[in-house]
Amino acid sequence: MILIILGISGGLGAGILGWIESGEAFDSRKFSGTLIRSAITGLVGVLAFQNIPQPTIWEYAMAFITGMGIDYGGNTIGKLLG
Repeated sequence: MILIILGISGGLGAGILGWIESGEAFDSRKFSGTLIRSAITGLVGVLAFQNIPQPTIWEYAMAFITGMGIDYGGNTIGKLLG
């Protein structure tokens, strides 16, 4: 469960950092994409980390980084598709 929460937190963290760096006013429509990608990250976390009986600090770190990567990748693909 903690791994899933960390994955979602990573995605949300990446979205918030992207908004801060953009210097734009907060737009809930743009942030909703981050929320959806973060939910997908939670599902990926369930599938990827379900067989780990005793996670170590590395699994926790990878869950967070995976969340950030999925959000960043989703933003990049979205920009490429228009």
